Amino acid sequence: MLQVIPLKSTKQLSLQESLTKWIDASHPHYSSSQCREDIARLHSLHSDLANCISISESGHALALSNRGLEDLIEYHACLVECERRGFPTSGRYAEVNGSIAARIEFWWMDAFVSKDGHDENSLSVSTKSHFHYERACVLWNIVALYTYRASQQDWSTINGRTIVHSSYRHAAQILNYVRTELLAETTDASLTSDLSPVCLSMVQSVCLAQGQLCAYIALKERLAKDPSSTSTLALLAKVAAGVAQHYDDTLSFSQDNLLKEDLSKTSKEYGKHCKSVSMLFRARAEYLTSRVNCLKAEYGVEIGRLEKAADMCKEGLVFIGGSSRGMKLHGPIMLGNVRNCIDSLLQAVEQRKNTVVPENASIYHEQVPDSKSLENIKGQNVVALKEEEQKMLPIELMPECLERPFFASLPEL
Repeated sequence: MLQVIPLKSTKQLSLQESLTKWIDASHPHYSSSQCREDIARLHSLHSDLANCISISESGHALALSNRGLEDLIEYHACLVECERRGFPTSGRYAEVNGSIAARIEFWWMDAFVSKDGHDENSLSVSTKSHFHYERACVLWNIVALYTYRASQQDWSTINGRTIVHSSYRHAAQILNYVRTELLAETTDASLTSDLSPVCLSMVQSVCLAQGQLCAYIALKERLAKDPSSTSTLALLAKVAAGVAQHYDDTLSFSQDNLLKEDLSKTSKEYGKHCKSVSMLFRARAEYLTSRVNCLKAEYGVEIGRLEKAADMCKEGLVFIGGSSRGMKLHGPIMLGNVRNCIDSLLQAVEQRKNTVVPENASIYHEQVPDSKSLENIKGQNVVALKEEEQKMLPIELMPECLERPFFASLPEL
């Protein structure tokens, strides 16, 4: 049921040569002789990433097993330190800051190349010559590995869910930073489609949706200990509706006209998956609320909610259809797949209806509202980024957390 963000691959570059040339020709305070070991370290980290990151089916697992995540985090922290020391950041000044003359040129494949191809010509020379672009690509891959790591955890344990929760929240925080801060001044036309604002928003929304799904599973575990708790049931219904809302947001981004034009296959796959999961969790929210009505002896309203949940399930099954083909999904078995989950939910709904409808007719005689007149359950967002998180990166990605400092021998500017 989980989406894992695809990786961006790169290639071997003459990074040490071009940065050495730039420092000696354009940096106002340093010479390459002062930081030769640091530049060699930067080059080595990029080279290692080029070797260990691939877009193959097992690319994420291989990258994690080869310390790809650790290398990405270290490399990003070193890039941040470069920016703090006056290295070229924005492509806007590439013609005058010496980066083009020194032939600084970063390069990364579009993450969705296996589905929609890669338009290398969309990358302008000025874009490829600055550190903001390089950092954005590195951060994308950190997000991709965070989402894969989350999919491999045991969601039935507190420890597993803790890792899942932090992985998705950090992934969403990173993507928000890339979109609103790092690439804010880079024009869409000079980027690959995966780094466009709408695509970054879509992927961020996926991470929030899956983080909310983790919260749903955690609350479901609490409910198992006290199945008659109306407060937990009501909250679980709201969290389920919140999952649906996040997937609706992702669906909306996936159907943006620019995204549909540039990433047509990705747009279609994300759209179908997000709509089907949203339909499942809308129906779950109605069913959970019907259980609250039952415990409160509100049998008429319970029947109305059950009918609404049943209609939603049937609509979902029609939308999904009989084909099982589509994007490859990940995650623990306990999450199931969408079609089977809707089938099981519909069976539970019909089973309860078979009991409560005749009971209401013969015993309770409560009026049953038209299911269409009942308002949808409003979602509760439990993974929203705090205001202070929206303009910054997680601290573990910054130079302050490097075990071996970068540019330690250089004087502060």
